[in-house]
Amino acid sequence: MELKEKLNLKRVELTTNISREEKKHLLAKVKIFVYTSIREGWGQTVIEAASYMTPTVAYSVPGLKDSVKHLKTGVLIAPGDIKQLAKTITHLLTNHALRNRLAENAYRHAQQYSWDKTAKTFLKAIEGVTCG
Repeated sequence: MELKEKLNLKRVELTTNISREEKKHLLAKVKIFVYTSIREGWGQTVIEAASYMTPTVAYSVPGLKDSVKHLKTGVLIAPGDIKQLAKTITHLLTNHALRNRLAENAYRHAQQYSWDKTAKTFLKAIEGVTCG
């Protein structure tokens, strides 16, 4: 936040601890979702963004490599490569055709996931252990 102030980045919005409704609103209005976690379990927020037709730029780390399909639903870059991160963000913000293709693919990809499907799969696994 200090860097944002120092560089006078008026159009950059940084948020923390937001409500579920605010998160949905933000994911629906942004052009791309930038996720620079260096360690992730899977990347649920990536799928949430994709469900709003928002492609993701993320570091290529375990977890995020599973939820972002490189050059299909988003772009993966080497962890910590700030120059490539900036180039990729700029490229996606200026290349509308690529961003739109990634957004459509991301949306289709997100449709295969649901909490109901997850619960049913988990229940079958538990039933297999307890009944088998």
